[in-house]
Amino acid sequence: IWFALAVPAGLAVGSWLVWKAPGHAVIDGALALAFGLGLSWPAPSPGAPVAKHEVPRSIVFVVLDTTRADALGAYGAPAGQTPQLDALAAEGAVLEDVVSPSPWTAPSHASMFTGLYPRTHGVHNGGARHLDERFATTAERLAAAGYQTAAISSNSWLRVTRSLRGFEHFEEVNHLHRDKLILARLMRYSGIGWEQWIDRGAAEAETAIGDWLVGLDRERPFFLFLNLFEAHNPYLPPLRDRPAGPAAWLRGIRAMRSYHPVAWHTFEPREAWRRDTTRDLYAAGIRYQDRRVGRILDVIRERVDLDRALLVVTSDHGDNLGDGHRWGHNLALNEALVRVPFLLRAPGAFEPGERVAGSHQTIDVHATLLDWAGLDPSGTPSQSLLPGARHDRSVTFAEVYPELSMLSRADPRGSLTARDLDTPIWAARSDGHKLVVRRGDVRLFDLSADPQETRDVAAEQPERAAALRSELDRWLAEHPGPSPGLCQAPGPRPDPEALDPETRRQLEALGYL
Repeated sequence: IWFALAVPAGLAVGSWLVWKAPGHAVIDGALALAFGLGLSWPAPSPGAPVAKHEVPRSIVFVVLDTTRADALGAYGAPAGQTPQLDALAAEGAVLEDVVSPSPWTAPSHASMFTGLYPRTHGVHNGGARHLDERFATTAERLAAAGYQTAAISSNSWLRVTRSLRGFEHFEEVNHLHRDKLILARLMRYSGIGWEQWIDRGAAEAETAIGDWLVGLDRERPFFLFLNLFEAHNPYLPPLRDRPAGPAAWLRGIRAMRSYHPVAWHTFEPREAWRRDTTRDLYAAGIRYQDRRVGRILDVIRERVDLDRALLVVTSDHGDNLGDGHRWGHNLALNEALVRVPFLLRAPGAFEPGERVAGSHQTIDVHATLLDWAGLDPSGTPSQSLLPGARHDRSVTFAEVYPELSMLSRADPRGSLTARDLDTPIWAARSDGHKLVVRRGDVRLFDLSADPQETRDVAAEQPERAAALRSELDRWLAEHPGPSPGLCQAPGPRPDPEALDPETRRQLEALGYL
């Protein structure tokens, strides 16, 4: 029945999509077959139970790429949005105020794996910078201490920037180049299909993690890292998670075909339906991601005694969804980008459902994991978040060095020019206020009264602005980095053409190149 219905529906919808995308030429009968099978194809059955790994001090570290703090129920999202992550928060601790030092993937992950700010480790512009080998990564430290290490990543930047050094096992599970195939492209945009076709790597990650855990040495602890990409733009979640109804479905396809995070950042679309639909699709991706997190944790629990392991779940950065008329990430340091969720579950370390106040940074992941493993975490600005070692930060910092190649994608109708964006941005955040400095322009925002950061109060609170500027100047001096006023950090810059074709296609699909 499904197949009989899908044949005419698939041909009609596919023809309409190709008419809207003239760069793609022909849809044949396989389209209808793909749609028909996609509606009814069974999900893979779980593998047979295996003996659990019970060595203490193991670590599971999950990064929910591009997930805002307020996307989780534990941080105020509507009930039912993230039930799996909310259940995890109820079992462990929720850190209420955690700041990423960067608003995008490459520098943020490098900071989590080294305990250093981007200014120091040098990963500023993704493909333009590799993590220097003189900086030891968390995985290298743990591997040297006898840990079995594995990284399952949906984001190509981690491989490109070499931030995953020290992982003995590595798999990249998100392959956006499939969008070059008309069938895969249509299934992703429409949301119709079995989940392996339309997710962003989480389904493959589930299988990859199960396979790796089966082969563990039962006498040694392990460190498992997972990057999930389901919340990243373009927002293409499965149909079951999207707003219901044919009209909403078609709006979603049209919105994502016109969406570009850099262009929208500089020129917000006038149509309210595009803005609302984009927000709805982001929320749908969060729901799908949450469901996958639950399934992945179930796979891990089948093979691992999580009551003897440290589980950390956070994000590398958030995403603007019209906040302050901004969209996407990379080109700002507002709260929607730098404030991220952070959940900690460690046996005996926290009370169930504990809320941890105070401010912290995601660079603290490095020291936290080493501290859990019994290794010395000193030598970096990173601080352990485990009880007894945790210290609140009086000031948190963030920075971004825009990628010049991205600025060519800015909408020329917008109020910002490439020159406005071609400069570092620094931010210092303390006691509910944030100071943002760009090309000599200094602005102060009262985050409690103005969470969208639209009103500069530096002239009204000069003493507070001066105090935060002093803290920022001290931080810049203590953490040497690129020369002020220069977007690009010093040093050799690899030719983007040197990227392998698959990686280049994936980064182009995301608007980075």
